[in-house]
Amino acid sequence: MNLKIATWNVERPHTKGWKKPQKNAILNQKIQEIQADIWILTETHAIINPGEDYEQVSTPCFNNGENVVTIYSRYPINKVFQTANNYTIAIEIELEKSSFIVYGTIITYAHDKGENGNSQLWEEHYQQIIKQSQDWQELSKLNIPMCLAGDFNETLKDDRYYGTKKGRKMLEEELAKSNLECLTKHCRIDHICVTKNWAKNYTVHYWDTPVTPDNKPVSDHQGLYVDLSF
Repeated sequence: MNLKIATWNVERPHTKGWKKPQKNAILNQKIQEIQADIWILTETHAIINPGEDYEQVSTPCFNNGENVVTIYSRYPINKVFQTANNYTIAIEIELEKSSFIVYGTIITYAHDKGENGNSQLWEEHYQQIIKQSQDWQELSKLNIPMCLAGDFNETLKDDRYYGTKKGRKMLEEELAKSNLECLTKHCRIDHICVTKNWAKNYTVHYWDTPVTPDNKPVSDHQGLYVDLSF
């Protein structure tokens, strides 16, 4: 069996403004070109989607249709789990002969001030790694293979692009607690992780961000996907 899982932060698309429909059309066209079985879209909007052949679950909507994470699946969605906060969502998907869990996330950015507005640089990011790890550990106890994907706001190969040594170390330690392996360490801050030894054969792909006719990128993030073979 082969399975293609993709993730992309599409940078808060909107429906208003004369340039927005053009940008949204380019985003949707690229998503349809990739033809992933599972999509984890972050900083997204209901208007951005891979089409009618997918079931979908989203974090709560705000600001006229925006949401933090939406997961789209060509396979039936059996269950939605409760997770740490509104930055995350977890579902169980039914494959041909088994099931697996998909956890979509944004681990918050460096300058998040928190609910009280007083958090220091990276403080909320570190706290979110710990809180979300509690979800991953609980879900791993179900003994169902898991995929964790989305915007981690952390470069895992090194911290020269974005992130900190502390954050990278924390994230690697917390992933290990849930027996998760990051398949995309060489990528920037968007990642796909899976249960170790679940998919022994895989390839990682990413694409350059498309641009509008006036040469403006449609997102400030690079999209990526993994092809898994079982």
